Amino acid sequence: MSGKLFLIGSNVLLTGIPIFNKLHEHYSVSLILSKDRAFRFRTGSTDWIESKSILVRPNVEQQLEASGEDVFILLFDPDSIRIRGTLFEFPAEYLELDPDSYQRILKFLSPPQCEPEAVFLWKQILNELKKENAIRKERDPRIEQVLKKLSQSIPENPSIEELTESTGLSESRLIHLFKEEVGIPMRKYIQWLRIKACVLHLSAGSTLTAAAHEAGFADQAHMSRTFREMFGLKPSLFLKNSSSVQVIFCKIEDDIQL
Repeated sequence: MSGKLFLIGSNVLLTGIPIFNKLHEHYSVSLILSKDRAFRFRTGSTDWIESKSILVRPNVEQQLEASGEDVFILLFDPDSIRIRGTLFEFPAEYLELDPDSYQRILKFLSPPQCEPEAVFLWKQILNELKKENAIRKERDPRIEQVLKKLSQSIPENPSIEELTESTGLSESRLIHLFKEEVGIPMRKYIQWLRIKACVLHLSAGSTLTAAAHEAGFADQAHMSRTFREMFGLKPSLFLKNSSSVQVIFCKIEDDIQL
């Protein structure tokens, strides 16, 4: 088994397998790195390019063709206190790392074989990216309040009436402001929370079907469709051991210290 997929809290580190996915978009920040062979990348609004280091903002439609096994894919959860505002405050849909940053990362970029090695590599890369000193944009506190309520309510959803009452916003204004501040509609954000909850239940030993129900999906098929829309891949690759990928759940405290 050559590939390994590490789930570091709500973040992902995938190494050791070729990736050919379809156009998709998700709430995560994507970092794609290759040690040797360049990969092909495009967004829904750009042509294909070849690169060895791409950083993609959340909610950008994207597609990857990476035939080599030396590719590292990292998905950073923007809601993690370690991540928020530090990685994606740039105007373009994506950017290529500057040569100096890429070379510094190459010095320690090696496929992890176990949980401690994966967490250590993830922290090293995150520290390197944070050297760019991006300025964090604070969200509207009313939307932060909504995000907190939503994350605490899965698998149920608070009613729109409850959210409007707690924020003092009308329904139309809340819906508009949420998308403006978060970057995606509330419905899609809730689906993202369900996917994260599904992974959490799987890490605790639930089956794929049980995890889908426990996360609030109508059934496994609903979860699978949502997963393909967000990642352009079948959930079986990410959410259970396959013949080519070993899934390893990593524990990490969600604090700001690295």
